[in-house]
Amino acid sequence: MKKQILYLSMILTLTACTPKNNAPLIDSSISVLSESNIDYKIDKTVLSKGFQSIIPNVKALEKEYERLFLVNLGVVECSMANIDSISRVNNEINIYTSVEKKWGKTDIVVPQFTVEINGIKKRELEDIKFNIIPTNYSPIALKFDKSQALSKIHTQLNYTDNTMPNVNLIKDKDEYMWEITLNNTFMKDNPSSPIYMLNVKVNSTSGEIIEAKPILLSTTIDKGKILDLAGDKLLAYVKKEVVENSNMESIWIYDIHSQEKQKIYSTLNTIYSTRFSPDLSKLAIIEHNGTLSDLYIVDLKNKNTQKITPMDYQHTWSVEWKDNNLLYGVNNDKDKMSTVLLFDTSKYNPEILFNVRMNVTGFDSYRDNFIFIEKDNSKDVSDVFIKENEKRLKKIDRGFNGEFLSKDKLLYTRKLDKEDKFELYMYDIEEHDEKIVLDLDVRKFTIIDDENILVIAKNSSSTDFSVYLYSLKDDEAKLLGQVLDKNIFYSPSLNTGFFNIVPPIENSDSDFIYGINFDILTSAKKDS
Repeated sequence: MKKQILYLSMILTLTACTPKNNAPLIDSSISVLSESNIDYKIDKTVLSKGFQSIIPNVKALEKEYERLFLVNLGVVECSMANIDSISRVNNEINIYTSVEKKWGKTDIVVPQFTVEINGIKKRELEDIKFNIIPTNYSPIALKFDKSQALSKIHTQLNYTDNTMPNVNLIKDKDEYMWEITLNNTFMKDNPSSPIYMLNVKVNSTSGEIIEAKPILLSTTIDKGKILDLAGDKLLAYVKKEVVENSNMESIWIYDIHSQEKQKIYSTLNTIYSTRFSPDLSKLAIIEHNGTLSDLYIVDLKNKNTQKITPMDYQHTWSVEWKDNNLLYGVNNDKDKMSTVLLFDTSKYNPEILFNVRMNVTGFDSYRDNFIFIEKDNSKDVSDVFIKENEKRLKKIDRGFNGEFLSKDKLLYTRKLDKEDKFELYMYDIEEHDEKIVLDLDVRKFTIIDDENILVIAKNSSSTDFSVYLYSLKDDEAKLLGQVLDKNIFYSPSLNTGFFNIVPPIENSDSDFIYGINFDILTSAKKDS
């Protein structure tokens, strides 16, 4: 009989040890009539650490294929579990099970089997009784299951439940404990609460919270939304303020090393975006009034501000610095037409470089080469184009968020046709081909240097995101930690990610800016 074993990714190394007690099974009143063996085939065995179902049971998996069943042995200490035989007595199906023991590799799991059982007709299913009969163990009886333990934590402790918890069942001396970690949680009664990791132990017999240990993960910088981080030094963010009964938006600069912050600009309009110059001496600001845009340059040394918006180009939504005094801008002139401009911060009239027949929604530049992104809002897709010097515009792929990695290589994300998943691709301009870089669900990436990329990937089983530092040279992705938002601004020198979210706290309606040090996060996870 062929038995295929599948281990869940979350399973720890397993072993067996002496059972604790004789817990009640599905049915112990087995008929003494003659039993006849039944043919069966085990399709899959899972030693689950999910603890969703902790009571032994048998469940038919498909209505049209009545022979397929899920056999759940309940909570067991073991390294491996087996179905030894299946027999039938009238309308009772007896499933004889056992566990294997390997010294030094014990764990507490819920063994589950997907089994094809022959000889059971569709009309018999409602009348058949299944008996799981352990031959060398007893399942562990728990008075408080995982859901009840989590409920205790959420009602008795003052922390939010905004992410998927990590849950484990351990044995402490002669008692079983739920070991639960709440990641990226907040204090409920503190609107400006920093972010914590909360480690809790709950007794599975009494339901008592034995231990609750909060670990501080973040700093809370200010209210607001991050606009830009440059030079591994300065963070620009926007705050909503009321000044003399007027609603205004202000731009603040935060030094991530000295932790000093200052307001440099205010407006009655809406701040759209900002970009620091390469030497961090200037800040380009795009604001709009709902229809038209304006471009301003703030000198960060003397705090002087100048408006450099040309009269005929008031739909400029994207800018990128070419050097410390020149910056490119793209103006959306009309439907399917955009103008690429070169602004000189010392002059008022920009140089018109060329036109492209598209509505540019994003761009990047490398010297005189350009990447353009055009989004089709009706289809939720985007196209990636490149333009080299005087050459014609060329479409390279469907994709989003194109950025130059070097003169002849660029990165972008591409959405799979039938899945809500984005993959990271690299395009070689000289070789005219693309290749996949990472098989993760990449929602954002940031180029750190020509060998390292920060990648933010969506987690399929939770609401948070995983942050990776990917080395192109070693083709290796290092997990830094989990965060609550995909828009991460990263400092390599501090190994810290900055982001803003509205805390999941009652009556909280403002974004706060947080900084999470990934060294502290890694250390906290090792200790939990």
